[in-house]
Amino acid sequence: MLLAAFIIPPTFANTGAVLYLSSNPTFGPWESTINAVLSDAVSAAAYPPTVYQAELYSESTRADLTVEEVAQSLNNMYLNKDIVRVIATGEWALKFLDEAHEILLPGITKVYLSEREARLFAPGVAPTDFTVSGKPAFDNSTLATLFPGTHRYVFISSLPDRYMLVDQLRKSLTGFEVELWDQALSYEQILEKSTSLPEDAIIHYYVMEVDIKGDRRIPLHFLRELSEVASRALLVSHSVFLGSGGVGGLV
Repeated sequence: MLLAAFIIPPTFANTGAVLYLSSNPTFGPWESTINAVLSDAVSAAAYPPTVYQAELYSESTRADLTVEEVAQSLNNMYLNKDIVRVIATGEWALKFLDEAHEILLPGITKVYLSEREARLFAPGVAPTDFTVSGKPAFDNSTLATLFPGTHRYVFISSLPDRYMLVDQLRKSLTGFEVELWDQALSYEQILEKSTSLPEDAIIHYYVMEVDIKGDRRIPLHFLRELSEVASRALLVSHSVFLGSGGVGGLV
């Protein structure tokens, strides 16, 4: 898997440690995916490394802290831990690495990972971007093969990029009615609406973290609730969701 190669490359053959940085405010499905892949990669390594984890969300909210100060703090904690690779996720973590990759644990390769891209910070060279996964969208041919007669596509997400993703879906699914269910609805309303969808509909559950009332649920747990009542099949975009109600998807 490409993601595993970024975390622990095939050439990894020593007993050094991995430092995992996250600036995400909540533990979401993407972070669960990274954790799962990291665990598998560590287990499969010829010399399984120690993994240290540092949460950077509080640092990301403090205007009085500079990236240099954060880097120095991390250096103080991990410089003597034999770190050989740094993995980071979260929007602020990318900004942090962009500005501080040369002073954070100098000489160590750092990798930023998001759902669709990775940025490699190797010592002595300019940062390099890579694609990790494709767009979370389907085309007519795929849906016609998997779900013949489908013409209505319900996309469920509360993430900031939901409008962009729905726009992608509308462009790729000609002849489909693409409908967005987001935090303009309550969790209860989404569950209720999902019970009576017609036979030509399908549900694509992306991520639902908050609803119109400000209530928050763990996205994986809400998927399980949804799968128990939904009248139509559920597609997902995160491998961590498989086995919890999602029948498949671009994972």
